Amino acid sequence: MYFIENGMVSILAENGSVIGHLKDGDFFGELALISSEKRVASVVATSHVNAYLLNRSDFNQAMQGYPEILERILKIAHGRINKINYIADIIRANDENAKKEIQKELEAIAKQKLQKARQSPSADSTSSSSSASIH
Repeated sequence: MYFIENGMVSILAENGSVIGHLKDGDFFGELALISSEKRVASVVATSHVNAYLLNRSDFNQAMQGYPEILERILKIAHGRINKINYIADIIRANDENAKKEIQKELEAIAKQKLQKARQSPSADSTSSSSSASIH
């Protein structure tokens, strides 16, 4: 997961069309941390970008005991998935059964992560992150 300190990135659909932009303070890559699904979009810097990387183990550690933060991230991820699905529907005909199955799987994963975070005691240590410069 990446947190943009400064700069701007474009979010690209599978066909290469721009479906959004992110800027200072935004994040991306959360879907890779909450599920094992392949990425659903690509991110391309449109300016010089300084970003912080949060890896999976640090993310999991940071979310223990903070279900409200995990819930906010999951809501944002769900909204992004819905936007990407909507655009995919416009771009091409979509297999409705496959879409429903993927949605069910992601919702189940999100529910499991949230339950686990609510059951875990608060983490005493903060997660570490490293700075990455993306060009």
